[in-house]
Amino acid sequence: VDLSNLAALNPTIQKPIYVFAKQLSVGIENNDVAQLQRCLGYLQDAQGYLFPLAQSPTGYFGGITRTAVQRYQTMKGLSVTGIVDANTISVLNSDFKA
Repeated sequence: VDLSNLAALNPTIQKPIYVFAKQLSVGIENNDVAQLQRCLGYLQDAQGYLFPLAQSPTGYFGGITRTAVQRYQTMKGLSVTGIVDANTISVLNSDFKA
């Protein structure tokens, strides 16, 4: 798989709608992480899609998700921590509210 071309991995998807309420970081595995992966798979920066969606989201917050969060934080002018903290939650909710 050519990870330098993530556009090939992401089918056309509708914008996800989700409200994030909890901090997320490496090692967490739950539905909130799966929704985060869907949301990040919808967005692109200069390198392409933030998260590859060739398969269903795993729901596990590992290195690929951390890198995607860091790229999102860079895009939005947030502190680049790789953790979905209160500031990142606020911006995610602004981007993906109903």
